[in-house]
Amino acid sequence: MLIILAEPARVFIVSGIFDGDENIVDKDDLARLYCQIYNGAPWFENWTTSCAINEIDEVSFKDNFRGVVAKDAGFLVGFSWGYRVPYENSSRVDFEKIRKELSNQEIDSSQVFYGADTGIRDDYRRQGLASKLLFERTRKSSFDYVAFRTKNLGMLRIYQRAFGEELFSFPEESSYEGGRVYVLEVKK
Repeated sequence: MLIILAEPARVFIVSGIFDGDENIVDKDDLARLYCQIYNGAPWFENWTTSCAINEIDEVSFKDNFRGVVAKDAGFLVGFSWGYRVPYENSSRVDFEKIRKELSNQEIDSSQVFYGADTGIRDDYRRQGLASKLLFERTRKSSFDYVAFRTKNLGMLRIYQRAFGEELFSFPEESSYEGGRVYVLEVKK
């Protein structure tokens, strides 16, 4: 799958990450971008390239994985991926808590897409690229809801522009302080 999104000043190429063709994205390049983004503000995490590759490998095999990337002139500038809310916890996310909170709201977790990661290089931010990636990532899904965890209020606003106001939210700080899961309904 290859989609070209035209912008006034540049063209971004957005493509599926691992649609059976490992050559779509160089995993090392993706891991380096992942580290650059999540080792910086507002997360200040301590990712190494090898840890990021392990994370990418782990998530790419989740049920209903869907990932997209953005490139400018062949240069990787952003990514977004997610999957169906899983039954098992990961090393970074307490999915048991998420499923419990969804159930408390009478939402079937099998109908919820978990937006695991979205990242844009600093010099490409504030140009609408994250919104385009979120849209492309979820446009063909059959999910009724999207959930994501963040402490970045800018990302919350991007999701709200894409899907509307959140239905509810709750704290989830298994891998970083201030993390909060937001649940929004996918407008069809």
